Amino acid sequence: KSEQEKILHRINEIEENLKSNTKNALTSITESFHKMERQVLQTIMQNESLAKLVKVTMPHVFDTDEADETIGDEEMEATETLDSTTVMLSLNIVGMQNIPVSSEYFESRNIAKSGHHVTVTVLRGLEREKVLKKTTEIVYTMNGNPKFNQVLELGKVRLDDTLNFSVRSSFLQTRLGAVDWELGCARVRVDDFIQQSVCFEDENDAKLSLWMTDPSSDTIVFDYDLVNPCTLSISFDRTTINCGIAPRVVTSGEEFEVESLEDSENAFPKHVFIMTRGTRGDVQPFIALARGLAEQAGWLVTICTEERYRPMIERYSEVTRGKIQFRVCGGDTEKRIDSAVSKWAFNQKSDLLQMAILGRSEREFFDAEPAFYYWASHMRPDLIMFGFTCANMAMILSESLQIPMIGFLLQ
Repeated sequence: KSEQEKILHRINEIEENLKSNTKNALTSITESFHKMERQVLQTIMQNESLAKLVKVTMPHVFDTDEADETIGDEEMEATETLDSTTVMLSLNIVGMQNIPVSSEYFESRNIAKSGHHVTVTVLRGLEREKVLKKTTEIVYTMNGNPKFNQVLELGKVRLDDTLNFSVRSSFLQTRLGAVDWELGCARVRVDDFIQQSVCFEDENDAKLSLWMTDPSSDTIVFDYDLVNPCTLSISFDRTTINCGIAPRVVTSGEEFEVESLEDSENAFPKHVFIMTRGTRGDVQPFIALARGLAEQAGWLVTICTEERYRPMIERYSEVTRGKIQFRVCGGDTEKRIDSAVSKWAFNQKSDLLQMAILGRSEREFFDAEPAFYYWASHMRPDLIMFGFTCANMAMILSESLQIPMIGFLLQ
């Protein structure tokens, strides 16, 4: 125990030093970059056409008012002129389902009522520059899911812009005052937002339910009983979308609350549910395996993993037989291990430290168990296949749902 305390104390010291050194280095690099940027701009701005282009592609250079939450009219007009892939977007924030509180929770903590509001931020470019921010009015409820039914006019946005939805909640206690916290968030590109939306063939309103994730851990937020995901429902008029992409149209009465469950086991010989988490090396081999099962056996293969790997999976999901599809489980391993402390810890040769890292990783991976269980219980696959990092969760699913499982271990 004494040795462990010494190690932990040393780790804390190293962490503080790394944070300080990293912050100073980043500050110096940032200052040097902006100095070079200003020197280049002074030369470019002498050419009128180039100056206009730079003002659109690098608007942060000209942004002197930090309180301004939208780009200027001139920049927006220039953006629309240069980029034809824009769309006029007006969102109806409908409401939330399965918030992670219950009537017992309200009673046990003497909560009189709760207030909720949604903030939508439009982010642009690789730097995620904020170009627009809209917030709903606060909606109060006694102990249920909030219903907003409020329209937020986003105006013209690019298809490659990112929409960030954030839900904040305040729980008003009779004695202790209010407790404020971010209930969850969701981030999606505009083009994906439109294409993932669903509408009935005889209606104009397209609908989409976004899964909420914990902003601190990127895990999916579930209801109080960890059965159903917490979602934010949004709708928009599909007739206003004239950009070459459109929502998915379904016939009246078709179920669409659970996304893309139309691919039942009857359409394919077998359905394999692959569950894995971790770094790219924990996911990429399963893509090759999925392609083999689809191409050679004609099976439906569902890869359930972290949102970060969706583009890679979808990029290689085109097959001539069978089908490969993605489902999200929450979490972001790459983000968590990219810190300076994590990199230092992984390079250490201490057996005790390595055991602590593996134990902590397994604990964090287990936060995805409700999402894995949700998808498997709804899809009812013929087989559960798991990677090294998800063995314990696979055993829970297999035993509870009575579905055979098999491991595909490369470590």
